Amino acid sequence: MEQPENPEKIKENNREEAVAWLKKWLDKQLKRKSKGENYDAHADYHLNPADLTDKDIEIWIKIKDKTITVADINIWGRELDSEKPADKESEEYRKWDSRHTFCLFAANLATGAIGFRELGLERDVLKL
Repeated sequence: MEQPENPEKIKENNREEAVAWLKKWLDKQLKRKSKGENYDAHADYHLNPADLTDKDIEIWIKIKDKTITVADINIWGRELDSEKPADKESEEYRKWDSRHTFCLFAANLATGAIGFRELGLERDVLKL
C-alpha cells in the first residue's frame, strides 16, 4: 500500500519551490533593470525569500494553484500589518519589511490570477 506523503515534507518542498521561483524572478527583473529595460519595481525593494513564513508560502501556493481569493489577500495583509515591529532599525523590522514587499507583490499576482479565473481564461501568472 502506498504511504501518504509526509505533510512536513510537502511544506518543505513548497517552500523550496517558492523560494527558487522568487529568486529566479528577482534575477530576471534585476537583469532587465541593468539593461535599461522595463522591469517590476518590486525588485527594487528589500525582498529576501529566506524571510518568508509558512503563511506567506501558503498564499504563494494558492496563487500557483489558482485558488486564491480576495479574502485570502485581505486577511493576510491585515495580519501582516498587525505584526509590524515598532523599531525600524531592528532585524525583526527588516524581515517584516521583506515580507511586506512580498505581500504587495503577491497581491498583484493574486489579482491577476483571480481576474483570469473569473474570465475563464487559463493563464499562469507565475510563468517567468
